[in-house]
Amino acid sequence: MKRGQKTEKAVATRELIYQRALELFRSKSFESSTMRDIAESCELATGASYYYYQTKEHLILEFYRRSQATASTFVDSLTIEKEDFPVRLRKLLEQRFESLRPDRNLVKVLSRVSMNIESPLSPFSPSTSDLRDESILLHKRIIQGTNLKLRPDLEKRLPKFLWLFQMGLLFLWVHDDSPHQKKTHQLMQRGISIVIHIIRLLRVPVVRNIFVSILDLIDTIDDVILTKASTRS
Repeated sequence: MKRGQKTEKAVATRELIYQRALELFRSKSFESSTMRDIAESCELATGASYYYYQTKEHLILEFYRRSQATASTFVDSLTIEKEDFPVRLRKLLEQRFESLRPDRNLVKVLSRVSMNIESPLSPFSPSTSDLRDESILLHKRIIQGTNLKLRPDLEKRLPKFLWLFQMGLLFLWVHDDSPHQKKTHQLMQRGISIVIHIIRLLRVPVVRNIFVSILDLIDTIDDVILTKASTRS
């Protein structure tokens, strides 16, 4: 077999393992599925599957990366359009909900797993640091080119605040049993309105100082969590 053919086969095998793993995670659940189950569904030896994915957590990290890539492509289209920041933010949040909808039950299970900061699937884990940074960057990109006027120091720090807002909404969304997650969408709209009002009030020194203090608090908590996660990895 030629080298190119070997590469194509490896790519196909890797994709097969990923797709079969998702099928098992959806039908059997992430927690009860094993790498042996995944390998058997692909008619592979368990050892052979480890060549492509060492653990089922690595498969979920691939799931995260593909979801992130989809969101990044979506933001590319958003930044072409000359729309206000609130519209961009709403569309990005809605895209996250809709892209994850087929795997909402899986994401619900993962939300419980990722609450443990020592888990490699936690958004604060060293394993997910690149994905976290990319997601924060997406929020930076939806700010750029809009009519949102911020001081440079606040513009630099706002994306992390927006990322945390998104993470909170996603957590609520997977646990929202209202029809079509209507309650989460209502909270999203209210939340965006509050964010916009806060941003407009940042011209007022007292409000700006309070908001900066909140951002400082977030950074402190973030540092504590990241340090703990790093020492446990």
